[in-house]
Amino acid sequence: MTNTPKRIRLDSLTGIRWWAAFGVFIYHYDIVGRFPGSKLGAIGYTGVAFFFVLSGFVLTWSASPQVTRRQFWMRRVARIWPAHLVALLIALPIFYPWNGPTPGNWWEKEIVLLPILASIFLVHGLSMNSQVIFAGNPASWTLSNEASFYFSHPFVNRYTSSFQRTKLVLFILIVLLVGFISVRYANVTPPVVNRFWEFFLGMIVAQLVKQDYRLNIPAWPTYFIVIGLAVGYYLLTVRGWYPQFATMLQPFYPFILPIIYAILIWMLACSDLSGRHSFLRTKPMVIAGEISYAFYLVHATVLYAYLGWWGRTNSLLIFFTLFAVSFVLAAALHYGVERPCEKRIRAWGDKKFGKTS
Repeated sequence: MTNTPKRIRLDSLTGIRWWAAFGVFIYHYDIVGRFPGSKLGAIGYTGVAFFFVLSGFVLTWSASPQVTRRQFWMRRVARIWPAHLVALLIALPIFYPWNGPTPGNWWEKEIVLLPILASIFLVHGLSMNSQVIFAGNPASWTLSNEASFYFSHPFVNRYTSSFQRTKLVLFILIVLLVGFISVRYANVTPPVVNRFWEFFLGMIVAQLVKQDYRLNIPAWPTYFIVIGLAVGYYLLTVRGWYPQFATMLQPFYPFILPIIYAILIWMLACSDLSGRHSFLRTKPMVIAGEISYAFYLVHATVLYAYLGWWGRTNSLLIFFTLFAVSFVLAAALHYGVERPCEKRIRAWGDKKFGKTS
């Protein structure tokens, strides 16, 4: 068995990040109004699970023994914190009006310093209080999970990188068991705790790919599989086919869908490594994928700002307008803050914490 080079770019995974972010946008757009396909868009809430699985994969795929732990952590700070801070400053006036919450605007909060500080330093996901979890920029609760993942990754990856087939299979079974329990008891544990299994699932898939365990399925069958799953979801949940089966399956979506996403990531990574053509690897898709983090950070602020100023609407023109505003604001955040700050902070961290020899 040969090890695949670790630093090959897997651009399809960058491209698909955009669609996960777009799915979250569609899901959250429901607060503003409905548009054709909005019920199918309800699956967009699981876009966050996709990001968690993808994060575990990408960090494990790109991991290098030459990078120290503190260097790795500083790189992650450089990657997420500057854009997070600026997005928080944009969000504060929308979610924390200076004169206090407006009657009827349920998303507005009183200014309470401690939860906002917790959100700045990304520890608010350790709480069970929704006022703390969604403090600051509500979208940032997922970053609290990511921060915990980043802290744990060097330790877990060092342990699992030596796993061969038997241990990997055992680890998969343990992670799936933990995942099932986490989904079952999601309401009684902090978000940071009950989403770790998704991150570990991504790590396992990356280890499998590194060890040349390939799902060599051509691109078009991969897309048909994804479309087939989406159609199945639509028929069960939107059209109401087999309602008893759909009702029975509903509680297990948070467990089933991350597994499907892990398999999809596995297939796309193997497709890229085989050099197959994929529309997800095209330049527009890669650029959109690179902007997707900033888009995720600002989209809720744009939606709630509109809701507070003008109320609900069913206009498709408003949908596309809010989407365009979110994308333009995200592009400005990405190119004006995220990329230049990451470059500077990463260079400083590599110099400060990198190996000298």
